[in-house]
Amino acid sequence: MQRTPAQGSTCLVYATDVASRLGLAETDNVDGYLAASDMDGVVSRHGLIPDDAGAVTLRATSMDLEVVRDMSKRGVVLAALDLAESLDVRERRAGLNALDAALGSLRA
Repeated sequence: MQRTPAQGSTCLVYATDVASRLGLAETDNVDGYLAASDMDGVVSRHGLIPDDAGAVTLRATSMDLEVVRDMSKRGVVLAALDLAESLDVRERRAGLNALDAALGSLRA
């Protein structure tokens, strides 16, 4: 599910059901993308603090959020790119495998 903000509010883009498509367990954690210009406001408004084991991962991007939203709807590549840099071995392997499959389908 994608959340669409009311006029003047911050937009968080996140994909659902990606974990299961990558062979990972689903969680209730929030992992999404928002405009880099909105990051400080969201962190302040919600009282967020850095926590490597926390339940919220916000990824600031300068890319147009409509492009990010479109990428998140089209498949697992956006999530796989992030997972490929994960410190967790299972997540990193799932990301790399998904990217390898995506590249393989382009070559075919």
